[in-house]
Amino acid sequence: MNMFGKRIRDLRQQRGWTMKDLSMQLNKVMNTSTGTLGVPTISNWEHKGSEPPYSVLVALATIFEVSSDFLIGLTDIPTQTYKNESFPSQTQIKDNSLPANQDIKMLDNIELYTKIQELEAHPEVYCIANKLNQTIQTLSIGKKERFERELLEYLKFLSFKNHQLSEDFLNFSNYLNREINNIT
Repeated sequence: MNMFGKRIRDLRQQRGWTMKDLSMQLNKVMNTSTGTLGVPTISNWEHKGSEPPYSVLVALATIFEVSSDFLIGLTDIPTQTYKNESFPSQTQIKDNSLPANQDIKMLDNIELYTKIQELEAHPEVYCIANKLNQTIQTLSIGKKERFERELLEYLKFLSFKNHQLSEDFLNFSNYLNREINNIT
């Protein structure tokens, strides 16, 4: 069983929910009108290693009040606290000259900033994420906090999937090399 499936099962069982109960909660949160996520889907997550799309991952994190990082196994810390402070400038971070009220409390904003910077190797995605973040910074505090959290969660998910694809490719290339060596 993969980490995601194990965590979903454990969280569901901690609440005393059946798969049907989780399905009902999920469909309520997602307000699905085009289709429903049923027991077979949840069973596939828990037993066959299937993974949900990002929108469902966010809904599951909301239902269980945990981070998506926790669900996919990137951290063992179930929840994260998000702050309302605005983003520090690059100079403030590099010079370690954050104002007192923006000290280490800004961990999540710095984490978002760092995740965006990690995308520099992918210029198209980096530009989009950077523009999104700049737009988010112009919003009211409540909306800003929500969209910063969503952007950070998605960037972490993207990073996780990218890492998974890299591992899959390395495994495939190792397999191919073994097969080629067996021919010669």
